[in-house]
Amino acid sequence: MHVVARNPAPQGRIPPDAKAQAAREIPEGFVDLDAMKALPMMGRWTPLPDGLPPWLPFQALAEMARREQAGDDAARHWLEVYRHAVQGDNAAQRRMGGAFESGSAGIGPDFARAFFWYYRAGLAGDAAATERALRLKDKHDIPLAAMQEPALVYPGEWRMRREDREGATQRVTVELHDDQRLAGPGVNGLWSFDAARRVLTLAHQETWRVRMLACREALLFGRDATGVPCTFERVGPLGAR
Repeated sequence: MHVVARNPAPQGRIPPDAKAQAAREIPEGFVDLDAMKALPMMGRWTPLPDGLPPWLPFQALAEMARREQAGDDAARHWLEVYRHAVQGDNAAQRRMGGAFESGSAGIGPDFARAFFWYYRAGLAGDAAATERALRLKDKHDIPLAAMQEPALVYPGEWRMRREDREGATQRVTVELHDDQRLAGPGVNGLWSFDAARRVLTLAHQETWRVRMLACREALLFGRDATGVPCTFERVGPLGAR
């Protein structure tokens, strides 16, 4: 890692309660992962058989947008409910499940996406949506992707930035490979991500663990075991540049 800046280190000891607060402090503009409801911001979703994430019914969206422009009120309402569902509104998610199950808005039934929307609403505490998800699962062959959680950290190229306690800023771009290899300029090691704890482990010469706390578009924010802030930017898939 290349040191690009250095500032005077802060003086004095930090009270224990201040340390705990600093360990959880999130920069302005970032959203706490515990409060994150917007599906596109949650990470990379395993695609359904059509190659698209479960929350992104591209063909249906294109058709509804065309109809909305033609003055179709039903299509306009469908799109409004969809926007709320994608942002994490569980009532809207249950309604999207019903729309994809029945095809009532003029599009063909899509049982995988119907299950997905019922499942998301059910996870948020909607008992009726849970019952409908279970009914669909009993009647249809639902792909595993419709019930998988998104991957917050996943294989690809990532740009990392770390500010240590002495004020030094370190930047490096690394590749996280599918076989858990970690590679980059002067870097050759291993990586893993504990999804339950949201902890990224990078092992190269020494082991470095970062707990992810917040996100903003393509950026993740976290702190290492000493409380040092770190950001991780999703650059793209391996070999994209």
